Amino acid sequence: MKIRAILRFRNEDLTRKRLIAGFKTQKQLAIYLGISQITISQWETFKNYPKTKKVTEALETALNCEIDEIFPPEFIKIIKEKTLTALERVVDVKQLPEYTRGEFLLPDPEAAYELKEITKSIEECFKLLTEREVKVLKLRFGLAEYKGYEHTLEEIGDIIKISRSRVMQIEYKALRKLRHPSHNKLLKQFI
Repeated sequence: MKIRAILRFRNEDLTRKRLIAGFKTQKQLAIYLGISQITISQWETFKNYPKTKKVTEALETALNCEIDEIFPPEFIKIIKEKTLTALERVVDVKQLPEYTRGEFLLPDPEAAYELKEITKSIEECFKLLTEREVKVLKLRFGLAEYKGYEHTLEEIGDIIKISRSRVMQIEYKALRKLRHPSHNKLLKQFI
């Protein structure tokens, strides 16, 4: 049986050093460094690296290690060239190690098509909302560029620079708009 496998890269050294230093979440380290949590996430997935001297020194102090241990020069070169992208290839199931079977699988063609249609419908529905409402919903439910990571109300508030309760109000208002009978026709077909 042939399957499609996707291999993604993570900076396990950074994650391990973060946990050893006592920062259980990316957010805790981000607050300590005075940067956004998204930046830490990008560092842990090799999409970016610390560029300023101030942040580099703060990171070295926080994790009690040299920056070269976490981001060796050859990794920084690869990140700059953007050559480290998710790899995708078709392999035989027997070629995958036992512990990875069941992970990294793409859905069957019908599921992939349905997902694409749902995504299109969601984007159409987002045209009915304000820019702020769209950003709150994307962050809250892990949609679009925030795929897979659902933020808390507090995290969204920190990102958008508004209070947690205001985020809740914006989310409620946006969902209420989407539930309106004249707008929910696009999404109802997928329920």
